[in-house]
Amino acid sequence: MEEAAWFRRAAQGGLATAQFNLGGLYYEGKGFEKDLQCAIEWYTRAAQQREELALLQLGRIYQKGLGVEVELNRAFILYLIAYKRGSVRAANHLGFMFKKGLGTQRDDALAYELYLESVRGPDTPDVAENLSYRGTAYYWLGYMAENGEGVKRDLRSAKRWYGRGVACDQSNCIEAMSRLRSRSAEIRCRSKRS
Repeated sequence: MEEAAWFRRAAQGGLATAQFNLGGLYYEGKGFEKDLQCAIEWYTRAAQQREELALLQLGRIYQKGLGVEVELNRAFILYLIAYKRGSVRAANHLGFMFKKGLGTQRDDALAYELYLESVRGPDTPDVAENLSYRGTAYYWLGYMAENGEGVKRDLRSAKRWYGRGVACDQSNCIEAMSRLRSRSAEIRCRSKRS
């Protein structure tokens, strides 16, 4: 595969984007035999140059234990480095880490702020990726507003966030909106009976 050969030459020359892409080819098994250790090696080289996508991918690998032992602290640090370099996607990942207390202490208020930051930041060139990470952030913003976690309980705000997630086709938001509508209809029925 000519693409793989080009990425290998550019990656060996120190180009961070090529190192990330070469890691992706090994990770997916495209152009080379699938090799998670080689993928991690190339992602690491790119991450050492502070390449955003490599930092995020390595964070995900260590968070989920994909071909390595789960290392939540390491995942947290990788996301934090990307965040400090302005990554709105990293803000989203950090929001989850703080919400669940993964690799750090749980802090719902900080998680809420990070999710807000991630949806207010600029879009990436990849529209599908924007919908994915924004949809996730909209869900957590809605969930936290609905349940008063990290922010004052506010069902209107929750519905607004869930609605934005529905527009991103986020399945958890679709379920949450359905649940809130059912709850609202149930309350209206009870008040009419009274």
